[in-house]
Amino acid sequence: MTGMPGRRVSGGDDRVRADVGTPEVHVGLGEAATVPVEVTNVDEVIRSFTVEVLGLDAQWVSVDHTSLDLFPGERRAVTVSLALPDTFPSGRRRVAIEVSEPGLADGATVMVGFDLVVAARDGLQMTAEPNSQTVGKAGGFVLDIANTGNTTLTPKLVADEPERKVEVTFEPPATEILPGEQALVDVLALGKRPWFGMPVVRPMTITATGGAASVMVPLVLIQKPRISRTVLSLLGLLFVATLFAFVIMLSFGNVADRTAANEQLLKQGLGEDRPIGPRAAPSSVSGQVSSTTGGPIDGAAVQLFDTSNPVVPTHATVTGSTGAYRFGTLDEGEYYLRVEVAGFDEVWFPDGETFNDGDVIELGPDTDLIDLDIALAGRPGSVSGRVIGADVEGAVVAAEIPGGSIEGSELEPTPAIVTSLEVDATGEFVLTDLATPSTYEILIAKEGFATERRTVSLRPGEQRDGIEVLLRTGDGRIAGSVVDTAGNPLPNVDIAATDGSSDFVTRTLSGADDTGIFELRGLPTPGTYTLSVTREGFFPESVTLNLDEQQQVDDVSVVMTSDNGSLSGRVTAPDGTPLGGVDIIIDGAEEEFTTVSISEGDVGSWLATGLPVPGTYTVTFSQEGRATQALSVELQDGAQANRTDVNAVLASANASVRGIVVDPSGSPIGGVDITLESASVERVTRSSDQPPGAYRFDDLPPGAYTITYARAGSRPQTLLVDLQAGQELELETIELEAQAGISGQVVRDGVPEAGVGVVVYTLDGYPNEVAAQTVTAPGGTFDIVGLDAPQSYIVEFQVPAGGPVVTSQTLFLRAGETVDLEVEL
Repeated sequence: MTGMPGRRVSGGDDRVRADVGTPEVHVGLGEAATVPVEVTNVDEVIRSFTVEVLGLDAQWVSVDHTSLDLFPGERRAVTVSLALPDTFPSGRRRVAIEVSEPGLADGATVMVGFDLVVAARDGLQMTAEPNSQTVGKAGGFVLDIANTGNTTLTPKLVADEPERKVEVTFEPPATEILPGEQALVDVLALGKRPWFGMPVVRPMTITATGGAASVMVPLVLIQKPRISRTVLSLLGLLFVATLFAFVIMLSFGNVADRTAANEQLLKQGLGEDRPIGPRAAPSSVSGQVSSTTGGPIDGAAVQLFDTSNPVVPTHATVTGSTGAYRFGTLDEGEYYLRVEVAGFDEVWFPDGETFNDGDVIELGPDTDLIDLDIALAGRPGSVSGRVIGADVEGAVVAAEIPGGSIEGSELEPTPAIVTSLEVDATGEFVLTDLATPSTYEILIAKEGFATERRTVSLRPGEQRDGIEVLLRTGDGRIAGSVVDTAGNPLPNVDIAATDGSSDFVTRTLSGADDTGIFELRGLPTPGTYTLSVTREGFFPESVTLNLDEQQQVDDVSVVMTSDNGSLSGRVTAPDGTPLGGVDIIIDGAEEEFTTVSISEGDVGSWLATGLPVPGTYTVTFSQEGRATQALSVELQDGAQANRTDVNAVLASANASVRGIVVDPSGSPIGGVDITLESASVERVTRSSDQPPGAYRFDDLPPGAYTITYARAGSRPQTLLVDLQAGQELELETIELEAQAGISGQVVRDGVPEAGVGVVVYTLDGYPNEVAAQTVTAPGGTFDIVGLDAPQSYIVEFQVPAGGPVVTSQTLFLRAGETVDLEVEL
């Protein structure tokens, strides 16, 4: 354990004080940690206390003295020992030492926290299925990668093949793996196969590296020759006397047996023949931990328990800054879920106090349970301190939640009093049973004195003390009226006064006889006060007044100037025709103003009033079938508060685009799929046969578009186009490469063979889905075009067509590529 010497974390109340020797504890892998704690009885009577650790599972923590009997002023040292499991997540989390006194009411606790910083450990495991494979040109493997550490890893995969004759690709090339999770990665090994001779053994290694962890597995790709040695030997037998046929065939048979035996021995050495059990699809559980008073909880310990043993967790994690948690790669079964964190009550999902009160979480294969959210109630907090001044007895101290309101009420939010008390001559106060975490306004009020306020934010279970508030004599008064420039009284005007240390607020009245009148009482004197006068629709005003001792001012008069203006203009088409029914949106103030241009009488004109001044506005004109236009307009005081020159000209919104598609020789080609897309539009067409290669899109809204040209076996082409309203755009000629295909010749004993069936499958669709097929011509030739590429294919040759398969080949076809095959039957 590594701490921070010289610093202590302390907390307490009028009964007990707790001190933690370090604010931060660093724990390395395999290390035990100890945290020194001192508990002091600061009361004048003997008290008994218990010491508990919150925020960690009880099996990871031990306290050498959980119960303490302390005389007045006695201090006792307590050692807290931590032993975390190897799977404990790395990072920082909050842990609290709770000192409570048995027999007292709930909430009579003192909590002192420290940060536990757990070192990161990277760990990986990887297996492959199968370890070896006998193929033609390409082979596939599956990697099973498990994160055995306590950090999130994104392993980097590297293949090493000494002869550099095999190309290896990974899908996906990278994947993020959480602690305890597994990921499956497909490996495709592609290499040139030999034409003649024995099978070629190509050993390789796959290395996965994540953080400081690295793991490696061996793989073997055994490539069969295109023409086996057995076939060559049979050709030679045609020139040897029948007398030696049996001997030669026996010799080659032995060779074949030895080859098979060697291959089998190699498979056994690599473990290919070992039985592989089915992989069960993993399950997961995720959700969010938040406070009942609002907001996510960071650093909460979340644990899963098997229902057969609800004491020792099977999985554990810690929430992040958003309060989110997740368990991946879980076995099917039944679980309990528990959440705990310093300062909050422990909860068993969804809201139980013990596991008997919690719900059983049932997981089947490949089950993903999301939104298992849990709300934690903070332990009650308190605020204590003292009111000081010449005469504090009888002052009322209250805690209120700022801006609280009744749900569903249309009234403006008003503070909600939570608790209050009256202090004696000592001025000391303690406000208990406060919900945490939360922010409170502490108010101190007494007749004849100024009302004082303090804002206090309580953390979960926090016991805040040491607050001192000076109660000042409030014998001053400011009163007056608020009117507009025409002399009309203004009701509901907000008035705030401050002397730099205290704030006072009120509003002008709205009654029949006292509209516009305001009064501020209980102002400490002497003092200098600044009055801020505000109301929506008027410019704010400010007044500064000096109050002498016990002075009362009754004749303050404030005149407010309206801040409203107007905008108007006319909307026309490009040829000057006035346009009615145009939607007009004016944005820039706290609210949005809308209107429509006039369709009868003074067609095209529009007017908007009641706009706050000064202000900068965006005026947007829109009508179906026409281009939207937006103007920026500024309103200022005086003559610029009413603008009449905001005119708009709306052009047609339609556009069109056309073009031609050609092949590499420049000849127009039909049948090309053409897709035009934007954020709101998607159109599909094909290039025509007459006129050859031509295409066109009409009635397009202006904007940015992506046009994609595609046909089977050719790489698609993409073009970005920005269309303006009314534009007719002719695009550049698009050239697509030749379509991918397979061609070749089939011969038997050197003679071209006609009538041979050629059947093509994709690697994934073999042997059920035929991609293309044909029959060899009289010259033994065949030609298949328009195959999707890039893709791997299996080509089978049937004699006769539709009959048994005589031979097959596996090949990888790139876009625009034509592979030429020479096939010997």
